[in-house]
Amino acid sequence: MNLTAYLLDSRQPRTAEEIRDKIPGYEQGSLDSFRRMFERDKETLRELEIPLEVIKIEADAGIVDAYFIDEGQYWMRDPQLTPDEQAALMLAIELVHVEGALAGADGLGLSPMKLGLDAVAEAKDPAIGASVDVDEITLEFFAAITERREVTFRYRTPGGEDSVRKLRPLSLANVAGHWYIGGTDLDKDALRIYRVDRVTSEVSSGPAGAFEVKSRPDIRAQIAGGPWTFGEGDVEVKVRFSPDVVWRAKNVFRSAGEFSDDGDGILMTLTVAEPANLIESILSFGVDAEVIEPESLRSGLVEHLKALVK
Repeated sequence: MNLTAYLLDSRQPRTAEEIRDKIPGYEQGSLDSFRRMFERDKETLRELEIPLEVIKIEADAGIVDAYFIDEGQYWMRDPQLTPDEQAALMLAIELVHVEGALAGADGLGLSPMKLGLDAVAEAKDPAIGASVDVDEITLEFFAAITERREVTFRYRTPGGEDSVRKLRPLSLANVAGHWYIGGTDLDKDALRIYRVDRVTSEVSSGPAGAFEVKSRPDIRAQIAGGPWTFGEGDVEVKVRFSPDVVWRAKNVFRSAGEFSDDGDGILMTLTVAEPANLIESILSFGVDAEVIEPESLRSGLVEHLKALVK
């Protein structure tokens, strides 16, 4: 609310006249109208248990009421949460956001800022909407992260390959309407990020407390960099583009790819962790893109197209 923000930002008590002059909406209408609005908003703050205090001060008009909010009473004391507890709380708040049970975490009085989680709160994506569903597999991953359980599941890559994955789950995030789970792949001993809706089996969880958490991957930052940045790159990929679309390829792959003219078109070379993560991006170029190598990516594209036809 504007009234709360204004009083918190003030370094001294403010009179009703000062509040009317500074807060948009209050200055419109008659003095009686302002008083009714002001009384209504004060009552709302009290219902929300916001510590609005009133003191008497001397002003030009004599002794008048002045209002302020004690920051020490408004902000919760630092609960001294451990990194694991902070991560669990932020995951829970994210689930509240997306399930739409409340307009946001502030509706519970659980604002990350109020809880002293400033650094974590800054990483939140405010664009997450309330229309995103949370399915059983996502909840399984959520529980595994908070309880530090290793998980096993089957996963289908964009290229159509379906295989067993063993993961030490560390992060869960919703990006553009899709849930992603990130952590250490136990077979590859490297960071991997998986889209939850591509899990093709139930999630099997191991015992609680199976590992210690030293750091957590920023899934949103990884995805913003492109799926080809997931993990540690070790496979060289070459894709030839028509000169007409090179400008778009450079925009899509940014600084990840190196471009050169090979006489038949513009050849892009880049190193990735899992070539299959490139399939959807390459297909977006249609006939203006041709995979040169590796062969696994060429066959993955074919299988992906066959699956779309079915």
